[in-house]
Amino acid sequence: MHREQGYMPDDEEPSETVHIIFLGSRTEHVDIALSEMDADALHIITSTRYQKDAEGKIGAWCKEFKLREGMVQAIDDLFEATAVQSLLGAVHRIVNHEKEREFTDLKWMVGITGGTQLMGAVGTYAANMIGGTPYYVHRIKENGEFLEGGVPMEFPDLVALNSLSE
Repeated sequence: MHREQGYMPDDEEPSETVHIIFLGSRTEHVDIALSEMDADALHIITSTRYQKDAEGKIGAWCKEFKLREGMVQAIDDLFEATAVQSLLGAVHRIVNHEKEREFTDLKWMVGITGGTQLMGAVGTYAANMIGGTPYYVHRIKENGEFLEGGVPMEFPDLVALNSLSE
């Protein structure tokens, strides 16, 4: 499913699918998303509590799925009133980092499965701010345990949802 790095038809601009994944203690959703979805690059947003884990895992994921390794952004105020601004700031730093590259056509995919509910809400909001697509990895739970596998579910963009009220 992953495109060959650097491949593009002659009549198209260079493009990449860039994932920004919000991450907490559970990480299975990342493997599912990256194995099922198109991806060229990976960035992680997490709290300082899981920063070392994320820094260790991003390289392994990028190697396994042949992705360009992006940034790990960790915030230290996840349970404070300033958390929304900090999370949006992390997204902003990732977007600016990507804009410095030669690819002008970026497809943003924002994983909102991991982390806290606040991270999911901010991830959805941020995806729409940057013209991206939020997605959630749905997994089935049985007897309190997750079963193997899962399915990434992409959300419609807000422009599509706005048409419902017309």
